[in-house]
Amino acid sequence: MAWAGWAGVSALALRGVSGSRHVFASLAWLTRSQPPPADGGGQHLVLIVPLLREQRLITSVTARMTRLAAWWGSASVVLVTTEREHADRQAAWTRLPDLAAALSCGLPASGYVGVLPGDRLDALAAHAREPAARCLEAVRGEFEALESTPVMAARLAARSDWPVPVRHYHFPDPRGTMADQVNHAAAGELGRLTRAGIDSARVWLAVYNADSEPSPATLPSLAGLLDADPGTQIVQQPAVFTRGLGAGPAADGLALLQSRWTLAREIPRLRHQAVHARAASALGRLMPPLAHCVGHGLFVRADTFARLGGLPTATMNEDLAFGFLACAAGVPIDPLPVLELAGSPVTVTGVIRQARQWFWSYPQYPAAARLAADAGLGTRWVRMMLTARGLARGALWLGQSPAVALAMALPVTARRKKTAAAAAAGALAAYYGVPFAALARYLRRTGTCARCGPRELAGGFLACLTSSVGPWWCLGQVTRARITGARYTHGKTER
Repeated sequence: MAWAGWAGVSALALRGVSGSRHVFASLAWLTRSQPPPADGGGQHLVLIVPLLREQRLITSVTARMTRLAAWWGSASVVLVTTEREHADRQAAWTRLPDLAAALSCGLPASGYVGVLPGDRLDALAAHAREPAARCLEAVRGEFEALESTPVMAARLAARSDWPVPVRHYHFPDPRGTMADQVNHAAAGELGRLTRAGIDSARVWLAVYNADSEPSPATLPSLAGLLDADPGTQIVQQPAVFTRGLGAGPAADGLALLQSRWTLAREIPRLRHQAVHARAASALGRLMPPLAHCVGHGLFVRADTFARLGGLPTATMNEDLAFGFLACAAGVPIDPLPVLELAGSPVTVTGVIRQARQWFWSYPQYPAAARLAADAGLGTRWVRMMLTARGLARGALWLGQSPAVALAMALPVTARRKKTAAAAAAGALAAYYGVPFAALARYLRRTGTCARCGPRELAGGFLACLTSSVGPWWCLGQVTRARITGARYTHGKTER
């Protein structure tokens, strides 16, 4: 156990030192890499927002995205809903008696967020511990009064007072995923623009979530990148998950740990991949770097989007698989030097469910390689190297929590207690303490209230201990699916 503890400390120290170095480099890059102001340069922007059960956010996100797109000029906002919402609504109806029973017993209703939005569940709390029949009447009343997202989207698109045109598309397949929604809307908009005589090479597709709140500097920064390099094809906006800081030590620690990963791994990989993809050395092509895209803050030139086949729908998640296709094709993925402030689940269980969903991409890297092969993207060697890199990163995520646990056990199992305790504390400080402090300092300089004190460090330790739970859970589901043929669908990780 002592040897295992020393191995855990060594792994944390190595990853921590490299991660801290990358965090400081990323923050310095964000500070200095502000492209000069530019305009859209004759490009047309289509800003796509996929929606599923987003009644609470749809009006605010439409207003926010139209204000953002208005700066670009030649732009439109697309709300794309899905028939899956109606199928989910039918399934949710069968759970209303269970929700009513929970209310009648005074139990929390947070587990029924897929039945009704969170604000409606909060309103139903006024009926807690009432008779079951009255609770069921109240629950059914709220359910029947809830307007569907497709109906709300159609009404919003029909308004003529938006700064830019708003259009609504509805994906008709109830089994569709978010990627299907985006591809459906992109096909519709590109067809419309083509008929209007606009070349797809002059169209940029942007994807954001319903809860995305991009900075006003986002599009000016994108225009500056395109002005500096007209050959840019894919731009990814990195996100830090600190919008909800202050929800509690555990929630803050989880949000800061996710944000640490953006600075320590995501941004450096994107920068390295973009430089490498533009290089022409034969040796470099033998060792292609792997970067990934995410499903929000993603900007893709329309002709490149079509060449890569749109967002992949054959894998559980579309984002890392799309990044794999771009890397295999040698397309640079440029990071945008403007951070998006995103939210994070406020409970440990919420983060675990989210991590389980996110981790599905890692065991499916071989499937992404097959998609690339079917599309003729990259050589067999390139696809093999990218797959190996992706699987190795998944293994590192699986080992994060065990390494932290072994490091914390070292002072108990080692002979030299004080030396072991100092080594464990130093490894943890390098792994997340120093990055937390650097990120909090940067956020305060940019106007965001953030701190890194004992409560955040304690929450960060809890986050490190639980960060691998979701991935191990996912790995169990993947194994079960391989053995039994069980099918899993992409679920909403929040709201």
